Amino acid sequence: MNRRLLSYEGKSKEDLENGTNNLLDKYTELYEFAPVGYLTLDSNGKICEVNLTGASLLGIERTQLIDKKFSGIYQIIPLMNLTNF
Repeated sequence: MNRRLLSYEGKSKEDLENGTNNLLDKYTELYEFAPVGYLTLDSNGKICEVNLTGASLLGIERTQLIDKKFSGIYQIIPLMNLTNF
């Protein structure tokens, strides 16, 4: 039997859920507060998520970036902010 599967035996559903939630919190924090800008795009190039640094670098509020096409961002970026790149 797979060792990984065996390691889950004996753990309660609650223990597994807590571990999953802890990992989710950890990686959410890493994404949100990374010192570099991250954008998550769907297969059509639409922005699904953007971290705080990404929005700050673009000079646009996150809520204005979500659901916009990445290829169309240049139309809403103030020209003065392009020097940040």
